[in-house]
Amino acid sequence: MRTATPPIAIPANVLAIIDTLHTHSFQAFVIGGCVRDSLLGLTPKDWDIATNATPKQMQAIFAKTHTIITLGERFGTITLLPHSTTKPPALPAHTNPAHTSPTPNPPTIEITTFRLESTYSDNRRPHSVIYTDNLLQDLMRRDFTCNALAYNPYLRHKHSSNEQKVDSSAYALYHRYLPYIRDGICDYTNGLDDLATHTLRAVGDANARFSEDALRILRALRFQATLDFALESNTRAALLANAKKLAAISAERKQEEWSKILYAPHIAKALIGYGAVWAEVFVEFSKPLVALDLRPSERMIAALATLEALNSSRDSALRDKAGSLWLAASIDAQVLSPCSPLHNPAFSSQNKRSGASVSSQVSLENLESHSGFTKQAQSLESTFQQSYHSPTAKQATAVQGEAEAGFFRTPRIFEEEIQAKCEKTTDIQKVDSRGNALLSSLRENPQGFSWQSIQTKTQNLESTFESPTANQKQSQSKKVDSREKVDCHAAAAAAARNDRKIAASEKVDSGLALRLSLWFYALDSSLEQATSCLKALRYKSRIIKLTELLLSHANLPSSQSLESTRILAKTLGLESLALIATFLATLHGKPYAAPLYTHIATIQAQNLCYNRTSLAINGKDLVTIAACLGIALHGREIGRLLDTLLDEVICSHLPNTKHALFARAKELIQA
Repeated sequence: MRTATPPIAIPANVLAIIDTLHTHSFQAFVIGGCVRDSLLGLTPKDWDIATNATPKQMQAIFAKTHTIITLGERFGTITLLPHSTTKPPALPAHTNPAHTSPTPNPPTIEITTFRLESTYSDNRRPHSVIYTDNLLQDLMRRDFTCNALAYNPYLRHKHSSNEQKVDSSAYALYHRYLPYIRDGICDYTNGLDDLATHTLRAVGDANARFSEDALRILRALRFQATLDFALESNTRAALLANAKKLAAISAERKQEEWSKILYAPHIAKALIGYGAVWAEVFVEFSKPLVALDLRPSERMIAALATLEALNSSRDSALRDKAGSLWLAASIDAQVLSPCSPLHNPAFSSQNKRSGASVSSQVSLENLESHSGFTKQAQSLESTFQQSYHSPTAKQATAVQGEAEAGFFRTPRIFEEEIQAKCEKTTDIQKVDSRGNALLSSLRENPQGFSWQSIQTKTQNLESTFESPTANQKQSQSKKVDSREKVDCHAAAAAAARNDRKIAASEKVDSGLALRLSLWFYALDSSLEQATSCLKALRYKSRIIKLTELLLSHANLPSSQSLESTRILAKTLGLESLALIATFLATLHGKPYAAPLYTHIATIQAQNLCYNRTSLAINGKDLVTIAACLGIALHGREIGRLLDTLLDEVICSHLPNTKHALFARAKELIQA
């Protein structure tokens, strides 16, 4: 009797989406590869959800909480990205802690409606899809039984007193699937049995599955290589019978699947016996690839063993002393065996399976509520108007004189002017303290006012706004400096992130180029054939150039002197030379590449000159020397002189010092 399947740990945001769909009375399952990988003890790269909700219904449900990408809506798929302001989902009270994962939430989640598919007109995608309310129909359209597994954490059977019972609403949604649910997993195609025996079996008619989508052929071989599965006999026969349909698959998709296989720990299982399939991918090598079905060459067997060792091992004797730094920089942290399998053509059958691993500014519109400024001005104006009903002769004379002098302004105009000044300042507290103090004093003594005094105080207030004090200037300067520092730190952080991305990308490119070079070496390929093949598969130019570099130096002699290594570093660069050393170690073993590793380490440790940048003088120095001699140098002449000096330094004919280089440059320029 089968033991209970362990619970699958679902990320919190995925579980929250399932709960949301339940709340709206829709079915929801995590499905496909995430279930398969979880049961195999691997970490899923993606989490996909299947539901009976249509894309339009899903968009209505998640419009307020997620950004929705509808690129796949035609096929019933939408992609959810949580809003940046969305709080982490609060899990319902009945959630079993075993159902949620401590791993980070996936950045995007795809949700697809249960569907049936029409005929496939291009051996890749269905012409149209038909939505269905039945999960079982959706499972029957999938490629392999191990991928036709759906899991809902609330449908697990009660095995212990700690297990949550399935509530009646869940039974109402899922009652039709209960005969096929085991420990929360809906297994309509016996995928759990195939998963237990590592068998890769097509769902239903294998020939129909591969005819529908020819890319499934390469996916099947990838699953063999990455998961150590074995193709079921009928599935294997159908795969080989439909191999020629790969011609309808785009080069980019072939490249993607092949690149993944090159990193697989059991790559031989995807190649030996399937030469007819790969002959449709690498057309230039159809003859040697067909031979994989008969008798693979010793070179091919040895290369595949090397790739398996490279993809499976976690420790390497190659990463020591001279080679450790450069191996780490050149390949993608994968490792090689101490003695290259190319010296021992027999396969290692005990490869270990590797696990996947506020703003402070306040607008003028808010000024009234912030300081009561307008109300005070209105009260002051009312008091002034009352005092003008029966002015004394002295008051009338004073007002007339101030009016003639241009000082007369009504309180309303005064209020408007102060408000205008307020608009010019960003320090609202300054407006509060100075403006309110002025208005309060005028309101407290309305009979003893003088328009001249108002003008003086207004000017003082203006100077507050327009001529900041030394302390205010210092404060503003500090704020500017602080903002500039923040901007500088942000720019530096962005630059560092960009550098890390570039370094990671270069590391991946180097690792892929190393594997591609091993593959073409095993095929006994010429440089032109390999380049043509890589271009046909749409590999990017950097990977093509790196592969050409490695293949063109596959037979570099082992007995390299320090001088010849510096000459190579001048032409190729030190990092490229380190990658070549790694390639030679995989082809011929560590002892063969050891001298090159030693010389690379020596160049780095002793800071030996090997390129123009490391020379003690530069082009500007040469121009200065020539000017003193009354000679004008141009760009190409400067370059030739620098190369001549560099060669003499590399060959130890000249020390890399300014004095020696200046003297020698003077001789060369005069000559």
